[in-house]
Amino acid sequence: MSSFDHRQQPLKTGSLLLALLCAVVWSGQGIAVKLAVLELPPYLIVSLRHLIAIPFLFGWMLWTGSSFRLDPGKFCYVLMNALFVCISMLLFVFGTEGTTSSRSMILVNSFPLFSAVFCSLLLVDSRISIKQSISLLIAFMGVVLILYSPEESTLAGEILVLFSAAAIGLKVALVRYLLLKLESAPLVFWTTVLTSLICGILSFLFEHAEIKWNNAALLAVCYQGIMVSALGSMLWTSLLSRHNPHDLTPFQLLAPALGILAGVVFLSEPLTLRMILGSLCVLAGLGLVLQGKPRVAKVEDGLTE
Repeated sequence: MSSFDHRQQPLKTGSLLLALLCAVVWSGQGIAVKLAVLELPPYLIVSLRHLIAIPFLFGWMLWTGSSFRLDPGKFCYVLMNALFVCISMLLFVFGTEGTTSSRSMILVNSFPLFSAVFCSLLLVDSRISIKQSISLLIAFMGVVLILYSPEESTLAGEILVLFSAAAIGLKVALVRYLLLKLESAPLVFWTTVLTSLICGILSFLFEHAEIKWNNAALLAVCYQGIMVSALGSMLWTSLLSRHNPHDLTPFQLLAPALGILAGVVFLSEPLTLRMILGSLCVLAGLGLVLQGKPRVAKVEDGLTE
């Protein structure tokens, strides 16, 4: 029997509220990035975000009794994962700077579509079914609708965000493989440490413009570090340890929907009919793809949630 078979607890009120909190936290990521890039350079934003998360993840590991130990022979796996995190985060920050937070949130949250493709190509017994293929096509139509916006000069930013989603999708396939070799807690912790270090070095080497610190930028970076990278990761990991990923699917779809609403409400971003239709297609495709995942992942198949 798989070691993941214990994750069959029903979603009770406490878990439902925690899952809803995760969705709300994730939905503010686009706005936080938009506010941060007004004053701070991208490499520094990503470095600070993960640096802020480190003490919270450190405390979480102590509280849960997780081991910090990392075998020297497995360092290359963590480094590989950190590089993917750096690439995906930097693409997301650069892309969000060039488009609206609403478009950014729906596009970056299309990553399950890419993860389904990459897992099908790279992992054993993870082939895409006909139903999932149709779902991918529906979601892809939504992405095209969002990207096709001749009235706005945001295409370059949106393409970068879409590449970010593709990088996250590839990272999901990588993490599913790495979790066969590493425990999740040290993988998350040391990936966060290396990501902060790598982007900090890049910032030191290439970002020489004068930095303008203000309350809005600092709060935006702190939100990303504390709420998204730390709290969001810890809560979602805790939920996945007790419940089947299948049951948590609706909350994955709620985050981009709330992100669109937040951009419209707090940043007065436009919401066109094309944007609405495209978002609905992406969310519908995501829902079908995620609902099509196996209820219990098998470790021997390289499938872990």
